[in-house]
Amino acid sequence: MTTVALLSLFVALVIMLYWNRKLQREVHARIHAEAEIKKLSLAIEQSPSAIFITDIDGVIEYVNPKLCEITGYSEAECIDHNPSLFGADEPELDVHQQLWSTILSAKEWRGELKNKRKNDELYWANVHIGPITDSHNKITHFVATIEDITESRRISEEVHHRANHDMLTDLINRNEFENRLNRIVASSHKDGATHALCFLDLDNFKQVNDTCGHIAGDELLRQLAVLLHDKVRQRDTLARIGGDEFAILMEHCNLHHAERAANDIRKLVEGFQFHWDSHNFRIGVSIGITLIEQSSFTPTEVLKQADLACYAAKQAGRNRVHIYELDDEEFAKQEGDTRWSVQINEALRNNRFQLYVQPILATDSTQAGYGYEIFIRLKNIHGEIVMPGSFFPAAERYNFAYKLDLWVIENAFQWIAANLDRLDHVNYFSINLSGSSINNQEVINFISAQFESKVVPATKITFEITESTALGNLHAATEFISKIKAFGCTFALDNFGSALSSFAYLKNLPVDYLKIDGLFVQEIINSPMDDALVKSINDIGHVLGLKTTAEFVENKEIHKRLDEIGVDYVQGYGIDKPIPINEIFT
Repeated sequence: MTTVALLSLFVALVIMLYWNRKLQREVHARIHAEAEIKKLSLAIEQSPSAIFITDIDGVIEYVNPKLCEITGYSEAECIDHNPSLFGADEPELDVHQQLWSTILSAKEWRGELKNKRKNDELYWANVHIGPITDSHNKITHFVATIEDITESRRISEEVHHRANHDMLTDLINRNEFENRLNRIVASSHKDGATHALCFLDLDNFKQVNDTCGHIAGDELLRQLAVLLHDKVRQRDTLARIGGDEFAILMEHCNLHHAERAANDIRKLVEGFQFHWDSHNFRIGVSIGITLIEQSSFTPTEVLKQADLACYAAKQAGRNRVHIYELDDEEFAKQEGDTRWSVQINEALRNNRFQLYVQPILATDSTQAGYGYEIFIRLKNIHGEIVMPGSFFPAAERYNFAYKLDLWVIENAFQWIAANLDRLDHVNYFSINLSGSSINNQEVINFISAQFESKVVPATKITFEITESTALGNLHAATEFISKIKAFGCTFALDNFGSALSSFAYLKNLPVDYLKIDGLFVQEIINSPMDDALVKSINDIGHVLGLKTTAEFVENKEIHKRLDEIGVDYVQGYGIDKPIPINEIFT
């Protein structure tokens, strides 16, 4: 073979080898591309989000299995149809117009839409739609992802509802009521419109609590809430603002109509009969009315006026309506101060208060001993035991609460000191402090002096402050706790969760125990939300190194569930009722 022929053959072989390798590279590239496409296809097919793709006119060309699962439509039922197939019967036109305007301008759109499944069930969807463009940046298709957020939206709405509603009656709570009152007063200052505020305080409610217990009292409040709610106008605001206190904010209402409506409510409550076991109760309601006008003062003053009018109604014989007048304030203040000053100070002088205790039990059966919460009771001139719910709110209103706190601390310390050698089984005594005490230097000095004199070991004492008190004056509460805790005692945050506030402040509040609000605990067996809230509070408390106590433990079933959750201590009628302090030895 000639040299030329060999050279030609060599060139041909090189060319063949080149094309062969190029072909192999192309084959490998295609295989890789097909693998990537298959991978992406599988990702879309198995995506936890519902996905569909439409052409430029919005006609569906592809749906993944998750979309079929959420909507209830099969793939065949979706292809070649418009996405309106998934929409509610009454779409929000403005939203849809804005949606199309956005995606046609090659931008992404995100939002929440109310959709409908094939079975006509409505649901909320979090929707994201984006354009698909070709190499010339021309829109050819749209891809949409849908996430069913119905449950998360429901939970969010329920949490918001709970933050603004009273947990017992489901009426508007005090915080939300005051927000609405603020808006109405501000509005009246601007437009001169007239509104009315009614303050309602139940009569003889204490009789139900004392006879049948607070569970019966709670049920009475629930039934009355329904009764009152059905009576007020739809645009009015009915709220529970205290234990047995309600308020009605009547918008665009003159005095004549407000008085007539209040008397209708009074007659309605008067005719209501409450049945519990073998007992039948009739109660009444005292109602105070004040007008909200352009000349009205602050919302606080307006609420105070209605409260004073209500007090005047009670003073006049109860179960009646009283309209606030300018001279009512001084009269009510004088009468209220005199009445409670005489009764409380007379009881203090004659030592007619008594100490009761209720055990606090550890859920850990290996932990020996009990804790005891100390309560105050008043023995009236007839020898009857009066619960603090009857006199303590008034003591707080007229600034006598700190005196009662001092009496409890002094007498509790004396009793503990006298019986210290018999209290090996008692881990600690828990004493409640009112809001006025944490700002009262006399109280701070007295507690400090007691601990400095070593009347009782500080380790035997826990002080309880309510969450609302702590949050109402966080700086003062923190300083108070830090100063007193330095002696070696501990602190509990009582009624925790009732304010539905952020847990963040706990990081800086030096407490040792969280007492979970009893309203959550009572319904823990029947309410998944209450169960979740108790568990959440317990978990947060433990993360922060705090012990947890559940109040209102009424039965073994609740006790068992709290044990399962991991709550550290339990307290309530299902454990034991409050007893006179001397009876802990019997």
